[in-house]
Amino acid sequence: PFRLHDQMNHVLEAMRVRAQSKRISLTWLLPDTLPPVVIGDPTRIKQVLANLLSNAIKFTEKGGVTVSFAQENSEESAFTLALQVTDTGIGIPPDVLPRLFAKFVQADASTTRQFGGTGLGLAIIKGMVERMGGNVGVSSTVGEGTTFTVNIPLRIGSEAQLPEETIETSGMAPAGLRLLCAEDDLVNREYLQSLLSGLGVAAVFVENGLDVVNQLKRERFDA
Repeated sequence: PFRLHDQMNHVLEAMRVRAQSKRISLTWLLPDTLPPVVIGDPTRIKQVLANLLSNAIKFTEKGGVTVSFAQENSEESAFTLALQVTDTGIGIPPDVLPRLFAKFVQADASTTRQFGGTGLGLAIIKGMVERMGGNVGVSSTVGEGTTFTVNIPLRIGSEAQLPEETIETSGMAPAGLRLLCAEDDLVNREYLQSLLSGLGVAAVFVENGLDVVNQLKRERFDA
């Protein structure tokens, strides 16, 4: 059981920082009519949303990205969460769309040079969504933008089912906690640093796993 709005907003607010750094917009519609507590895999759902948003922001140079959430196939104890991520980016050629979710597929080599990445992310997204019993689709127009649609079945939960630590909202970390964080994206690093500073947590940032190992040889961290 988890609070749907809270978990989705965490991802959306983090990604808004990344969008602002590119001077594009990120807007979303998360209706109050959605069940407040649902039963599912919040970590995987957040990963799917974060990956779709990351791609959309990466391939959008002007305009913006919009996200919508809707409740479909509603029953007394279950429903389908319908998620749409739409961008005004470069679009995807029609001949690529049918095999877009295969591993390592990308529109052309120049896309990799300009934007980075291999296309593996969409294969992983498809796998995660299908393991949750859902499906994912895409529509696109070259030069105009792309829309990814994800449907994930969820059960409806209740406040009483939430773990106690979810109900507590103080969120304060122990004073003096020291963290070591590996993050190679400057925008992500700045966002994490601002969050941790607000919690009174000190963090040392490095760019990769090898730097983590070397840093641990010199200093001790709590996490």
